[in-house]
Amino acid sequence: MKKQLIKALVIIVSGMILTSCNKSSSSDNPTPAPAATVTPTGAAVINGAKYYATYEITNGCSTGKKVFTANTEQELATQFCNSLKDEAANNNCAAYQRKSAFESLQCEGTWTQEIPNGFNSVSQRNYAYVTESCGTGLHFFSSSDSKSLMRIYCAALQNEEQNRSCSKDKRDEAYNKANCIEAIK
Repeated sequence: MKKQLIKALVIIVSGMILTSCNKSSSSDNPTPAPAATVTPTGAAVINGAKYYATYEITNGCSTGKKVFTANTEQELATQFCNSLKDEAANNNCAAYQRKSAFESLQCEGTWTQEIPNGFNSVSQRNYAYVTESCGTGLHFFSSSDSKSLMRIYCAALQNEEQNRSCSKDKRDEAYNKANCIEAIK
């Protein structure tokens, strides 16, 4: 089952184009970018750094931004999926959207929480940009409301800390392509 999640994460990032991070230095001898090991899921392990992923899900309420780091992809997948099932950790919010994420990412195990009756919808976005020297990590967003989804997605694209100051050009391109200036008004 964990292999299915990894396969799903590979599918998520398979369309990503690898580019170099913009690095500038006033030094005559700039320090070369650290070597990175890039994994199929878009995680970049730089100088022993850990695997990294986030999610944020809304449905009139918010789970809050959840951040995960791990030493292995399997560990990261387990943390991510277990967190999706944790009602308390997610402020008892967005059960349908979390279940949809759990299923679309092919998480191991069974979803046991009851989903409230009524109209349920879900929109999802995600990104992971990887270069030879850095990776943003995987960032996953889901909402029942496309405007709310775009707000959190667009804000994340512009967050340097969340993205490890990596792939600014690609994130800016995605921001412009998604018409984020209009979405965050």
